[in-house]
Amino acid sequence: MVRRSFLLCAVIVLSSLFYGQSASESVVQELTDLKDRLHRAERERDIGFLQQVLADEFVAGTSRGDVLNKAGLLARVSSPDFKYDELHSDGVQIREYGNVAIMTDHTTVRGTDKGERFGGDFRFVRVFVRRHGKWQLVLAQGTPMQQNSAPSH
Repeated sequence: MVRRSFLLCAVIVLSSLFYGQSASESVVQELTDLKDRLHRAERERDIGFLQQVLADEFVAGTSRGDVLNKAGLLARVSSPDFKYDELHSDGVQIREYGNVAIMTDHTTVRGTDKGERFGGDFRFVRVFVRRHGKWQLVLAQGTPMQQNSAPSH
């Protein structure tokens, strides 16, 4: 079920990238602020905030290659074995489709889970849906970014 939802969201995201329109400046600011608050909530283990902002059907393809639903992400964030040392993003771009907005950005993640280090630089895609005047996150997908290297001759 989670894989099917994830796959459906991925198809919607990819197909809609060709037909979207740039988001208004107010939506860009609102969603950028919301993403920053989501990052802060994950770092500070603010489960109450995450409960409100993550949609019940939320799915995440994490930077570590896991697929998590809302309960799985909340369990990971609340675990004392899981810690972020760094979690921030830049280069935000947003497309708006009525009550749906798609955000892409460069996110840097570093931390430990059960003593094992994880992290790197990722291209994230996040899908938000506006319900009853408030944005909720329904999908987040992180893909590793290639490191810039000198061309070989």
